[in-house]
Amino acid sequence: MARPWWRWLSSPSLGIHAARYAGLLVTLNVVAWAVVAVAGDNVFDRRLPILLFPLGGFVIWVALVLYRRRRDTEMGFGRGLKLGALLAALSAGALALLLGLVVLIGGQTLRQRHVTSTLAMLEAQRTRLETLPDGRAVYAAQVAAARELNAGAVAVDEAIRRFLPAVLAALLGAILLRKANPEGTEPERAPRPPKEVE
Repeated sequence: MARPWWRWLSSPSLGIHAARYAGLLVTLNVVAWAVVAVAGDNVFDRRLPILLFPLGGFVIWVALVLYRRRRDTEMGFGRGLKLGALLAALSAGALALLLGLVVLIGGQTLRQRHVTSTLAMLEAQRTRLETLPDGRAVYAAQVAAARELNAGAVAVDEAIRRFLPAVLAALLGAILLRKANPEGTEPERAPRPPKEVE
């Protein structure tokens, strides 16, 4: 009898499990980018990773819950954090590379959207920025940076903005979903063998 399609997302290998959920998270983010692009908004907006963070946190928690429930009922803090951090690293790296490629091949339309929306955002903050020490110089530097869309800078910025919040979500999930071990004497056990398909 064939395995149900949803069992594909559950793997006895921690690395494969993390890679599958990282792929799911990347796919959902690419769909979100497509929606933003079709709506005529800025795909390179630095606020977008913050808006999409709940989606990333949800996928990480689902990965942790299903791994513990189906594959490793003895999952401790260490294994949970490894799974979540690996998922965060894989998804952040893949999304950063994809966004860098979008900068390189996206064409003038996407670049112009970025410049226009970023300059409008900076103009709204101009009065506040200029009251700060060296505010005019900071404003001028930010305007110049907004006009020069660099694939490397966008990719690094995206990786940082994706990885750090995802690791925090993984850390919280590892703490809340770990197996209770109040004495601290029981070693973390190996994952149990996969269930037999009937």
